[in-house]
Amino acid sequence: MNLRTQSMLAKLKFVTSKPRHSQSQSAVEAGNMNTRKRMEKMVNGTENLFNGKLMLAFTKHLDKVKSRCKFLLGIKLDITD
Repeated sequence: MNLRTQSMLAKLKFVTSKPRHSQSQSAVEAGNMNTRKRMEKMVNGTENLFNGKLMLAFTKHLDKVKSRCKFLLGIKLDITD
């Protein structure tokens, strides 16, 4: 690599690293923030939906068990300190 290409590369690096428009940069960051918030909302909504469905399925299952066996299943939790 000769000196000329090195200086060209240095100029190129300087041009690419220099922010062109600070306004557009902040707009991009704001956009990213909005997207992140939207993604978080989506994920939270999906989790809530999933948990709701899971609980519904579990209660349906318990109802089936209850109707078949005619007794309530009690779950014991042994808490040891």
